[in-house]
Amino acid sequence: MEPRSKYEPDYCWRNRSNLNTMSISELFSKLKGTFIKSDFDLVEKTLVSREEMLKEEIEEKKREMELLEERMKFEMLERVTVEFKLERIQEEMNKKVLMKKGNERGDVVVAAKDRLVGDGVASPVDEMGMNEVLKESGNVEKCGIEFESDGDAVKNRVVGDGAAASADAEKTGENVRVLMKAKQGVLDEQSKKDGLGASDMEEPPLKRVRGKRGSSTTASSWREREITRQKEGGQSVWLVQRQPEVDEKEEDENLMDAGRDEEDERVVQVAKINAATFTYPEPEPTEFPGGPSDKGVLSLYASHIARHIFDGQVREVLTVVSHGRKVQKFDTPDEDWFHIKMARTGLAYLSTTGYEFLDPALISAFVERWHEETSSFHLPAGEITVTLDDVSCLLHLPIEGSLLDHNNTLNKDEVAMMMVSLLGAKPFDAKTQVRVTKGAHAKITYLKELFASHVQSVADYTKESNLEEANKFQDFAIRVYLLILVGWTIFADTSKNTVQLTYLKYFKNLEIVDNYAWGAAALTHLYKGLSAATVPKVKIVAGYMTLLQAWIIQHFPSLCGQVENERYIEAQPAANKFLPKKGQNNVEGYRSALDRMLTFDIHWNPYDNHRVTRPFEEISFYSGWIRCGPMIVRYLPERVLRQFGRVQTIPRHPSHSANPLTPRLQISQQYAQYMDWVLTPEERGDLPLHSWNVAPGYMRWYFRISHPYMIPLPPGDPPRPFEMEALIEEDAH
Repeated sequence: MEPRSKYEPDYCWRNRSNLNTMSISELFSKLKGTFIKSDFDLVEKTLVSREEMLKEEIEEKKREMELLEERMKFEMLERVTVEFKLERIQEEMNKKVLMKKGNERGDVVVAAKDRLVGDGVASPVDEMGMNEVLKESGNVEKCGIEFESDGDAVKNRVVGDGAAASADAEKTGENVRVLMKAKQGVLDEQSKKDGLGASDMEEPPLKRVRGKRGSSTTASSWREREITRQKEGGQSVWLVQRQPEVDEKEEDENLMDAGRDEEDERVVQVAKINAATFTYPEPEPTEFPGGPSDKGVLSLYASHIARHIFDGQVREVLTVVSHGRKVQKFDTPDEDWFHIKMARTGLAYLSTTGYEFLDPALISAFVERWHEETSSFHLPAGEITVTLDDVSCLLHLPIEGSLLDHNNTLNKDEVAMMMVSLLGAKPFDAKTQVRVTKGAHAKITYLKELFASHVQSVADYTKESNLEEANKFQDFAIRVYLLILVGWTIFADTSKNTVQLTYLKYFKNLEIVDNYAWGAAALTHLYKGLSAATVPKVKIVAGYMTLLQAWIIQHFPSLCGQVENERYIEAQPAANKFLPKKGQNNVEGYRSALDRMLTFDIHWNPYDNHRVTRPFEEISFYSGWIRCGPMIVRYLPERVLRQFGRVQTIPRHPSHSANPLTPRLQISQQYAQYMDWVLTPEERGDLPLHSWNVAPGYMRWYFRISHPYMIPLPPGDPPRPFEMEALIEEDAH
């Protein structure tokens, strides 16, 4: 069949405006009548363009949905707050009405023999004196007990002591625990006839105050069954068992009709809760041994591993996630195309910085001092952390640019399509990987085989002089390698044989990979891994541990063993300057060494000789949230000003720098506009005479909000240096 002439009337369908308006079936029908390759290319480009537009629209809709969800959360919070206030107002109104009726007609008074004080320990009371008070006043309020009922809840309020406890009654037969604080116990003749004498410590007293005929109790939907009490450890705790409720109409009648006879059998069953089913919650101490005395900053310290270690509990050395040896042994082609394309991504140095050996005990000792609230390590000399400047110098990763904003919501079909289009995987293999790994993951073994296959394809097409196909497979190979590289380094997690495919979206266009802030992403993952490892039961720490160990070597050179790399030049990342020796398992030794460390033992700013290669970037003074996809962490340089060559001052509260209500999308916008969020010249402090200088009053404040030492001071020993400095500032204050 002869190709059509461009002068035929049907030629106008090739115009871009017509292509964009035609349906897919119409496009295919046009192709049936032509054998011109350019027509097929034109239709293919049109379909690809439409696909890109649809994907952009989908992403935009997803972002709109995220914003809508955030807005709905705030609205829900406001609504719950308003409803709570309305309930409180209604409760107060019901209280006044019921108290008035009780004062006029009398109520059923259930009182404890022992008075429950704030710590739950019972103390004897004067029974006769309480009976005299009742006789003189007849006021239920002075007994210290008030009962309310709204059909679904019983609320016991202790008026005399100003404290209250409440219990929600659930379905039929369900037990509702009510902790009552009774001011004093009373007992009348009727309770004695029932065998509930005041002298019988095994059973609680029950007093029925009878009013006129038709007097009504406030607990109108309850039925009397039996009353028992046990006593354990000097504590009295009461159990209320709910009986079948009457319907709303009958309940309203019980409340409103004062002429109802008392034979409705309205009584509350009270029993002692067994110790096996109820225990008093352990109150959090107001102060902790060794600090902090002010819990306003380290709000999570009560459940932190540091508290357990200071109290004498043992924690074994953590298992450290590391793939440094795998990175070094990975076989990559020594070809110009590979080195050039990798250099353009800004991630090439990750293949050279992985340490073969790490020191798990050293890393464990630092994890014990990490605090999520401040994103810093707490040492006796003050706070110190891994900063954006550290990442830039140690790894040569870009710290300016867009934050990684994925949300981990890709389905299996989307992931398989990405593997085919971006990694050059076969459709069957792609679907197999997402099915076997149960999500947006791929096995490392498969990716290594795919990488080797693509490298071979590049060589074959190059021999055939098919540069277009060779370039396509070069891009496939680079994306596969980047995926493996970031999964083994900056995004290392507890999964040893798979890697997340979510990061593929950032490798779609290899020309703009370096436009992303990979340094901030690495720091986010490291912070999250350290925070997770501070939970006492956790036994593994994830994140890029080479980054952490390189940071420790630079700032604490006398603490760990390392040898200098003879091949190192300043043009390389600073992490390559030293090679750590094989680690040990003596975490106690490192723990003690950090407790004894003085300010001049720390190299606060060790990169002076590296500034020619890696100049300081202003974004390192950014203060606020940083993120990597759904992960968000605080980045607070104002807490570690000595690392920036400044005098350390008392920093602002972490929530002032990183608002907990900031949406994730806004975090990305703030980082992109970082100049509006960097520390002001006043917040950066003054230039110091010595690198370890701090502002007056800092050590006093720091010892109040932190726990600088991990090992308690033996009794009789004099204060340690920083303790003495804090005490001197305290006396001066």
